[in-house]
Amino acid sequence: MSTQVVVPAYRIAPSTGDQIGPSYQEVDATHPFPVSGTGTGGEVTVEGTGTAGTPAGGVLSIQGVDGGTPIAVDVGGTTSIVVSQQVKIAATGTAVELASSGALENGITITASSANAATIFVGPSTVNNTGGGTGNGYPLAPGASLSLAVSNANIVWVNGTVGDWVGVIGN
Repeated sequence: MSTQVVVPAYRIAPSTGDQIGPSYQEVDATHPFPVSGTGTGGEVTVEGTGTAGTPAGGVLSIQGVDGGTPIAVDVGGTTSIVVSQQVKIAATGTAVELASSGALENGITITASSANAATIFVGPSTVNNTGGGTGNGYPLAPGASLSLAVSNANIVWVNGTVGDWVGVIGN
């Protein structure tokens, strides 16, 4: 298995002083990930070539010093989960938390039912159902949608009129 990895680090060419990078490298058990470079302002300096730890199951790891503990590196990917739920407002003016979705990679889309009697407001746990520029939630009119890049649906709350509801889908 091969994974293309983008290294968001730059090297300085000794002869010209120009930045070189970012680097692209195919990585697998036969083609270890060569890393080199220097940096300032919060960047980490890593030098050397080779595979840290024992490659297994497509896991990429780094190791700071010879004999040190390898650290797994997340190089992204896709998730196979899709989550969906419907959330109904139980009492007018009372915020309702979306159910926990587990870890999400791409966030969620919330759609207010087109049959809703009023606007739904989306926000944190303190979201109210006040509109007109004096509330603290994002207004979602009946039939409208909103996408949020959240890691778990349960950090989002909705508020509105009793009986109105939203549909939620994410991955």
